[in-house]
Amino acid sequence: MKARVGALSLVACLAASGACADWEVAVLGGPTFPFYEQSFAFDPGPLGGPAGAVIGQEGVYRLDGRGGLSLGAALAFHPHPALGLELRLDTADVDVRTGGVRYRVRVAVPPFGSLITDVAFTEGEGDLERLRPVSLNFRLRSPGTLRVTASGGVSYLPAFRFAIRQPIEAGLGGGAPLVEVAEILVPAEALPEQQGDGRWGLNGGIGLQHRFGARLQLQADGRYFRFQRQTLYQGTGALTPVQDELVRQIAARLDPARFNPTFFQATVGIALSF
Repeated sequence: MKARVGALSLVACLAASGACADWEVAVLGGPTFPFYEQSFAFDPGPLGGPAGAVIGQEGVYRLDGRGGLSLGAALAFHPHPALGLELRLDTADVDVRTGGVRYRVRVAVPPFGSLITDVAFTEGEGDLERLRPVSLNFRLRSPGTLRVTASGGVSYLPAFRFAIRQPIEAGLGGGAPLVEVAEILVPAEALPEQQGDGRWGLNGGIGLQHRFGARLQLQADGRYFRFQRQTLYQGTGALTPVQDELVRQIAARLDPARFNPTFFQATVGIALSF
């Protein structure tokens, strides 16, 4: 008898949940805020040159990430008004700027003294494909016209590519203006082959929804993504011929970069319930 009552109670609960079940589709957009892990410095170390040459270095070569535009869509199923599942596709853009190092080469030319040449890696850019994490989350939702949502779960980051376009300027020392003489193109791809690299990560966010009518809602969401480290392996790049051997040495020493795709995004959009 008790078992029958328990079974009937379970059926009644499931029926009640089914009656209240609903779906939500949301489209969102807003800024991306990369963290410090998306910046790193590269120092090629001592460089060789012609016999008797003295090479001085000012600064280090840097790649700095800045937030771009984030777009996304989410599909949520709530078998219970307060508890549900969420499937998300987010796309985050990161703008990367490069440069920041200058080399001065001093070569003795008897009996004329010394010849001074400057070589500078000026401000360039990194072309980073949009990050496209796919996430499956548990989702909580409060009742009322103004609702609070919270969701979190596992995320997967597909492969992405990255290319550095680095202008190089050169000129005679002594304050003479530098002239662009070449551009290095160094393509790279994130391949999780090193220990500690991988595609999987976590995400978590909290949001607000304001209902307009029975189905339409204005939604704001703040979300944090953290993934395993990615190593950007250089591909075969095309180096514009440069007379100075110094440039070739620097390009040859660009080691694989360690990149942590960890970022926060703040988005707003609309959600439709049905």
